[in-house]
Amino acid sequence: MIVEGSLRDVVRTVFNRKMRLPIFALILALFNLYQTPAICERFDKKEISKRVDEYILKYSYNKIIPKELEFQALVALSYYPELKNTVISFRYQDIKTTMETRPTVISSLIGSEREYIIYVDNKRKDKFGILLDEVPFNAQIGLIGHELAHIKYYESKTNYEIIKIGVKYGNDEPFKIDFERMTDLMTIEQGLGFQLYDWAYYVLNSSTADESYKEYKKKFYLTPKEIKNQMNKNSKYKMKNRKRIEVDSTSKCNFVIYKVIKNFEWLFVI
Repeated sequence: MIVEGSLRDVVRTVFNRKMRLPIFALILALFNLYQTPAICERFDKKEISKRVDEYILKYSYNKIIPKELEFQALVALSYYPELKNTVISFRYQDIKTTMETRPTVISSLIGSEREYIIYVDNKRKDKFGILLDEVPFNAQIGLIGHELAHIKYYESKTNYEIIKIGVKYGNDEPFKIDFERMTDLMTIEQGLGFQLYDWAYYVLNSSTADESYKEYKKKFYLTPKEIKNQMNKNSKYKMKNRKRIEVDSTSKCNFVIYKVIKNFEWLFVI
């Protein structure tokens, strides 16, 4: 009869040092895989509030977020792991649209790391536009996800390229249309298609914005129908790969993998 200690010795002999490290790396890779959020049709604010400390711990580094935007911003950031260390500030300001994103001038010119500000409109002009606090929670996440997609794109560009983008954006309408629609496609690819759909649907069908604003949105951004068509083409959005409402399933998956690592940590002691 082999006792537990002897079994461990046998396993450690079979899995020599060279084999143990790749196995451990595989388990860590699985852990990171489950860190990626699942596609979710609708985020419930009450469910998110139960996990806010977890979201703050994982996604708030180098971020300045007003308290009233904290939940929706952190959820959107969870779909952009590549922006985990990027400096991003949310700031209220009187602007011409609901939200807009810009790199700071100083960090673009002399900083070693670029910093970004996501401006949030705090003063609507008549009925041309929508204030963020009028927008449903799930749709807010979609709009913030769109702004984060801009940042992801800018992070792949040099400062000179960003300046060229800014000049063309303000003077070349076809370029602006392509640029914003590309950003919508990036948002869908990141996993926030349902939230982007809710934002676009709200603007065109539920908001109090005037018709000129709605026509502007139809011209420069994907419509709800176009967003849905893009999701239907994307395997990420197949029914088996998504969930209806945000629940704590990610943490449960992490717990299971943690237990595997914990129970077999003796295997990796050199």
